[in-house]
Amino acid sequence: MLPTPVEPPDHETRAGRDAAFNAFLKRDTVIKARREQLWLPLENPERIITYLAHLATSPAQHRTMAPYLSVPANSGKTRLIHRALKRIVEETPPPREEAEFVEDADFTGAAGTRGGDIQRAILIDINGAKNSLQVATRLLEAIGNMQHTGSAGERQGRFVKFASKLQVRIIFMDEFQEMLGTPGRAEDLLELVKGLMLKGFMVIPVGTERVQEALKRNPHLATRYTTALSLPPLTPIEVQKTMEALARGFSGETACIFAPPNQNTVRATLELSRGLLGDVLNLTQHALVDHAELSVESIEKAAETLNLIRAPKKDASKEE
Repeated sequence: MLPTPVEPPDHETRAGRDAAFNAFLKRDTVIKARREQLWLPLENPERIITYLAHLATSPAQHRTMAPYLSVPANSGKTRLIHRALKRIVEETPPPREEAEFVEDADFTGAAGTRGGDIQRAILIDINGAKNSLQVATRLLEAIGNMQHTGSAGERQGRFVKFASKLQVRIIFMDEFQEMLGTPGRAEDLLELVKGLMLKGFMVIPVGTERVQEALKRNPHLATRYTTALSLPPLTPIEVQKTMEALARGFSGETACIFAPPNQNTVRATLELSRGLLGDVLNLTQHALVDHAELSVESIEKAAETLNLIRAPKKDASKEE
């Protein structure tokens, strides 16, 4: 929401509008940079990252098992996986070259650990992939193989061959629930996942609460997924700390000093965000950028902008 003038356009009000607009642009720049540093600063995600990095070098099993990550949308799941990939690079350096972490700027497509002879883990996004042929192509792209010819089975076989040489252990499949969108699509993709698991690759589905529903479409495959990883909603203390950290980013780098949120503001933010980290950051960002304060009123206005206002619960005692 840009500052808009209500005075006649004389020199004084034009100068005031320019100053307000420049302050708005400065807040917008600082907050966007600051909020990117605040994803997943919490204890539970850190434990998940450590566990996923551990799996990359844990002993292989005769029957490959894997966890799945199931969280609400806007909880930071994709960024969590990128953090895990980065940790895997740091803990398993390749033998000849310095490791490099490669990721897509928009967190889509493919990402992985590259360098030397080892690529322990890769990430592909199956959103938009219509069939196993397209998923197999994305798998090849994730390990740098651009030979996109042959059937789905041939491409999968080529992936298995080259991924084994690179010592790929983990395949993260983001937006896993998207396979439920088209009839027959889930069955096709789950057969590909099963084939990879049978070859010893640990395929870790990542998505919303519907991940488990997708896995159940293939009973044999579902028995290999007995560990569910999840991110619980933020606590009031975590919401408060996140909001304060974002406000401190402003006051340290601009002329504006923002008061920390009071308990009423924290409660309003927690209720409107449902404790989802992404929504907490969005609400705080819009409140600070658009209204230059953290208050119940600015958070509620931000919620309206973000369409996060939820209908009040019905009082059963008043119903006839």
